[in-house]
Amino acid sequence: MRVCIIGGGFAGVGTASVLQRRGIECVIYEREAAAGGVWLHAYPSAACQNTATDYYLPCFTWEQAGIQPSFYPTKAQLLKYLEAAVKQLELDVRLNCNVTSCRRASGDGQPNPPQVREGEWIVQGRGPAGEFEESFDYLLVATGLFWTPSPTVFPDQDKYTGRILADNDLTPEVLKTLQVLKSLQGKTLAVGKTLAVVGFGKSALDQATDAADSNGVRTLHLFRRAEWALPHRVCGVHYTWLLLSRAATLWIPCWDHPSAAACALHARARWLVRAFWSLASALVWLSIARVAWGRGRVASARIALLRPFNRFIECWRLSLPLIPERYLGYNAVGLCIGHSPPTFPFLPEEDRAWLEGMQGGVQLYRHVVHPRVPGIGFVGLNTGYLNLSQVEIGALWLSAVMLGELALPPAHIQEAAIERVRAWKAAHEQPCPATNCCVIAHFAQYNDVLLGDLGVRALRGGTWPSRRFRRMVISDYADVVDEYEAQLRRRGAGAGPRHVLPRIM
Repeated sequence: MRVCIIGGGFAGVGTASVLQRRGIECVIYEREAAAGGVWLHAYPSAACQNTATDYYLPCFTWEQAGIQPSFYPTKAQLLKYLEAAVKQLELDVRLNCNVTSCRRASGDGQPNPPQVREGEWIVQGRGPAGEFEESFDYLLVATGLFWTPSPTVFPDQDKYTGRILADNDLTPEVLKTLQVLKSLQGKTLAVGKTLAVVGFGKSALDQATDAADSNGVRTLHLFRRAEWALPHRVCGVHYTWLLLSRAATLWIPCWDHPSAAACALHARARWLVRAFWSLASALVWLSIARVAWGRGRVASARIALLRPFNRFIECWRLSLPLIPERYLGYNAVGLCIGHSPPTFPFLPEEDRAWLEGMQGGVQLYRHVVHPRVPGIGFVGLNTGYLNLSQVEIGALWLSAVMLGELALPPAHIQEAAIERVRAWKAAHEQPCPATNCCVIAHFAQYNDVLLGDLGVRALRGGTWPSRRFRRMVISDYADVVDEYEAQLRRRGAGAGPRHVLPRIM
């Protein structure tokens, strides 16, 4: 079997590493000059939201890459890590290759290349040597959630005479062009030019901080409403110990719960779940508000503006901020307003009709396949906390489907599950351009269901009691592929395919 992977970021490289271990030949096409995906174009100060212990491919550690990462890995470290992974894992990554179209070989009289069977994918594009065309048995899309930026337009834009910058445009060099310094009574003051940073996502918070820290740029941070910004420490404890344990994820509402205990808790004790998240909200806010303690009323008033109106668990996603009319007075506007729903311009129009155009992005079965779009899988859209574990498990799940080891239910059952998940998200989650695509806070439930489909144990790492309370880390999933293949050998060649669990994940 031969598989085409479109996209050479963490999702594409992680998927290729899994397929390679499973004996599946794969080729990664990356349109840029290096592997890296969205990190290639991130602003210079960008760093990972995950800690280094939670952000690497389970099969390839930072130590194997020869890198000592920061606690939150930087852009430079992440790109260096991916370069080492591609080299040491000996992956077939073809750089500067832009895939322009993919079509299925058909028997309806349309010309097909020699030796191409009906149903195979014909992938066309342009690379360093010119036009290319190759055939594959299966197509995996790993172009990510964030490669379709939101349009940098706003009302009355034609009246604005300042600079309009996207989030990745706010580099130190650009900030220097906005600096106006004036010496007054022996002090150097920032005067004149003003930068308005619009948005409340990670990019907006980083960029507003960078601009405020740079000497000589007056910075205003504009947003429609505050969202929950998770502090590094909650009551002195790093947030990963509080939120990334089995004991904590048990309390997270979800469209499906793989354990009987979680089902009982959310069905019969909803008041207790609400009380838990009210307490969590109070503790998180306390950890944020303490920054202003002892700094006067002005600091307290500024912090108060950042308090969201809803509870912590109800605000896992960010909404599109709006620019107030007074933007006309700013010398520059930095629009850190996120991304649009993912699009797939290289796919056939009939497939794109099922995958594009819906609010919140495409909802997939198990967040990786669509029953109406055969022969295609999606990796990286199923992102959540410990998101490279979702890449690894999702790729393993897809490999089992490709090799006939895992049987999917009929299309109408898959579509019913898709609709139930989509409806739950619409009712319970704050909308964003990719609400339907990702799993975010539901990462533990999601991983458990996919591992259950594969017959691999879900509770991982440490002894049985500690698994309930210890912090979940990416190394818990390092041996998932080996466990799955050992299980296949125990079952024997004539056992037939497994069937997915009756879950709506």
